[in-house]
Amino acid sequence: MSGDESSDAYGNSYLAICAKYLDDFNDSMNTKLLSIIPISTSSEGKTIYKKLKDKVLFDECLGINFMGVCTDEGSNMVGRYKGIGARLKEDYPHIVNMADPSHLYNTVFKKALKSIPKNVLDMINDITSHFSQSTQRTSLLNEIQVEKKLRILKVCDFGKTRWLSLKETINRLLEIWPSLAIYFKEHGTKNQAKYFGGEKEAYLRTLSILCNKLNGLNEFFQTKDPFYNEIMNKFQEGYVVFCNSVLKEEFKSEEFDELFSLPFEIKKDGSILESKHDDSIQFRLLTTEEFQIQFLFKYQGMETLFQALDSQVREDISNCAMNFIILALKHMKLKLPFQNEKLEQSQVIFLEKFDKNYWLHLKAHFPNIIKTDQMKERFVNELDNFQYNFKKIKSSLGFELSPIQIWKGLKKTYPTMYVLATALMTLPHSSVCVERIFSKLRDIKTLKRNRLSIENLEACIINFEHFETAQIHIVDQMKIDYLKSRIQKVENPQTLPLSNGDDNVMIEEKKQEDSQYSHFSQTSDDQCDEELFEYDDDLPSENFHKLKRKAIGDMTPMLKKIKLTKSL
Repeated sequence: MSGDESSDAYGNSYLAICAKYLDDFNDSMNTKLLSIIPISTSSEGKTIYKKLKDKVLFDECLGINFMGVCTDEGSNMVGRYKGIGARLKEDYPHIVNMADPSHLYNTVFKKALKSIPKNVLDMINDITSHFSQSTQRTSLLNEIQVEKKLRILKVCDFGKTRWLSLKETINRLLEIWPSLAIYFKEHGTKNQAKYFGGEKEAYLRTLSILCNKLNGLNEFFQTKDPFYNEIMNKFQEGYVVFCNSVLKEEFKSEEFDELFSLPFEIKKDGSILESKHDDSIQFRLLTTEEFQIQFLFKYQGMETLFQALDSQVREDISNCAMNFIILALKHMKLKLPFQNEKLEQSQVIFLEKFDKNYWLHLKAHFPNIIKTDQMKERFVNELDNFQYNFKKIKSSLGFELSPIQIWKGLKKTYPTMYVLATALMTLPHSSVCVERIFSKLRDIKTLKRNRLSIENLEACIINFEHFETAQIHIVDQMKIDYLKSRIQKVENPQTLPLSNGDDNVMIEEKKQEDSQYSHFSQTSDDQCDEELFEYDDDLPSENFHKLKRKAIGDMTPMLKKIKLTKSL
């Protein structure tokens, strides 16, 4: 289960809850909306927990299948004692709590960004806000681009709360850098014209490289439902790549455990920003000149750009970039779930290695899955057989098979292990699915639909998710069922209250309205067919046409009700 808070355009706050589940028919993991919970008074962990129990976890079956929870880093979500995760852990001791990786990488990025000079970030804000505040300025920039035959692109808005916004903004600024230089020389202030020297461009290009590298990891975790072996591999891959970017050749390694042991987390952020690193790390790091050659100059145009700068500026930019990477490594190590025991143990279900103790620990930790003594005994017996056959099983696996398909093939021989393995695949890894729900919410709850009830809003999103990729075909039976429902409403009209309680009023109105709408009963069937049901000409069913004629013939009392309702 994953959850997150957000609000609509009208200031109403909601908590959306999604469930990750195994679609055994399509051999895939899916994530769908479970519920939208309005948060009207308080967003404290205690309040949200109570609403969650009342609205979602009231069903015992859901509690049995509940494997874990993934949220953002808000204190009401991940607080050690009062957060939702901690409160749920008391009720369901087996669940695995995890913070959303996209939020974690965003935090890592913000921490690393402290190494970039403030005047560089202020420049980015100044340029983007300059154009966002005026369409005339955008038009002037467009005229310059057309006249000079440069790329015709607008400046991206910089949204501080959007994860990838800075990356997109910087990349766009660099794409239109020549036209921006001309624009600010003609229409900007003296200070703005100074932005377009080689130093600021070098800082921007360096920051672009670092943003693309770190946010590339963030983008991976916004894809739909990767398996946990892919997730853990991506965590480790990102750490190893960043680490090797600042280490001398003789200390580089592809072994995660070896690099993870380096104590990047010992020093405070302030010391790292002053390039004061732990002694056990300092001698392993590249010099600024080596860093330029081995890292920065790999990227097109960087060497030429740096050659035009004086040595002190080159050194300052290189130090900033190295400190950015070291800060990122420190906070990756502190934030990411590298040492989450259950996530580490769950890797055995992907058959990359066999560890009997891991399997036994997982069996004991999830009594909601391996429930009875009989199941526990079967599990141990299957595990012994699985250990003997593991090498044969692994060698026979096809590269094109997903983990679900692999375990589906093993289900007949190892049914109890299959149950545990597939349950572990539903452990939540991300709350990005909830962010997508809120995007759909804003598409549905528009200005014209701003009074949608929470139940209807929830139903709209659930139906949208269900039919998002489906092709809907209207068949004959659907049309017949619709006409039957209309006839039923006509034959069983709801009584409308009258203010004076006088039955004579109803009788008199009935006479008047029956007379007023009598032309409906006199209309011929053919005429009605032509006017109201033109799209049904291809239906051969006689039953359908009988129902149609009955529905049209009984329109009078229905229209009477509509008119009476309006008059009231």
